[in-house]
Amino acid sequence: MITQDMADRLIELYVFVDDSSKEIDELANKYGYQLPSYEGKMSMSEVLTILIFYHDSQYKCFKYYYTDMVQMRLKSYFPNTVSYKRLLTIISRCIPHLCILAKKRCAQSEATQRYFIDSKNFLCATTGASIATKFLTA
Repeated sequence: MITQDMADRLIELYVFVDDSSKEIDELANKYGYQLPSYEGKMSMSEVLTILIFYHDSQYKCFKYYYTDMVQMRLKSYFPNTVSYKRLLTIISRCIPHLCILAKKRCAQSEATQRYFIDSKNFLCATTGASIATKFLTA
């Protein structure tokens, strides 16, 4: 099971995501944009909440987070979970909403003039990519 504090954060996050998703859909319809939609066992708000809440967890692997935490421990909050493989296909339809949601949340945050970017080195697989990397670092 999860702690009461974690449950409160999950519920607060879900309410924010659900309200924002409805607002995004209304604005998209108002201005004639067609965002990808999803009708299935899980709502788009649930999928977005799971994606965002993953970053608040201690898990390093999303697959283990979903199969252990969401499907087992958070079953009462997400009763209609789908398989991990199916979730991966659903996530691609949620990306536009997730980007708009992140932009909205950043616009609401306080400007502190202190910004951090987490980066890590990775090996390039192709020669063209390594040339581009050398060019960009020079």
